[in-house]
Amino acid sequence: MKLTFVRHLKLKKYTYESGIYHAESKYPLGFGFGKLTAFNQENEIEYELKQENWWQQILICIPFWGFFLGIDMFPPYEFYHRGVHCGKTRVSFWTPRRIIEMDNGVYELYTHSNNYISILKNDIQIALVQKEEVTIEERNTYHLNVDESLVNDMNLMALFIAFIDIVFFPNGPEFWLERSERTIGPDKLYYRTYWKPESEREENSAEK
Repeated sequence: MKLTFVRHLKLKKYTYESGIYHAESKYPLGFGFGKLTAFNQENEIEYELKQENWWQQILICIPFWGFFLGIDMFPPYEFYHRGVHCGKTRVSFWTPRRIIEMDNGVYELYTHSNNYISILKNDIQIALVQKEEVTIEERNTYHLNVDESLVNDMNLMALFIAFIDIVFFPNGPEFWLERSERTIGPDKLYYRTYWKPESEREENSAEK
């Protein structure tokens, strides 16, 4: 399944929309906490990632510690499903990898060159995301290709899009009429960017 999410800048938050799926992110500023929310089709909160620990938040405001820990992932984000705590993010230092530990498995998000991000669950790739290089008036565009046989809730994917945006492509609270950004550098796991869902692999095999 292929979806395109477009980010829009609104008062104190970003929104991410793709048809019936949508999410929001509150960008953390100063002592503020980061908060991401994905909604279901009834516009009810389905998933949340929230920073909650004030003592850890104070720690990153100390110059040395703030640089070392990184404000994008510390304090860790707590994960909620319909208001029930079900996991949290794992802090990863100086790596392009982000881990979200949940009751139903461990999710890994990994940044590749050319704005690709692979998504794995329990070491099995379930999706691939690519951000468009050009952003106009803070509208980031993300193309998601996901294996529906491995993912049973696209609302969770909407939450991951918001998470990818604020962690791997942070820009708030800046505003640009137009800008360009592309991830570069050594990519030991580049083969993940060639991934396709099982349905697409079957179609290609049938055509051959």
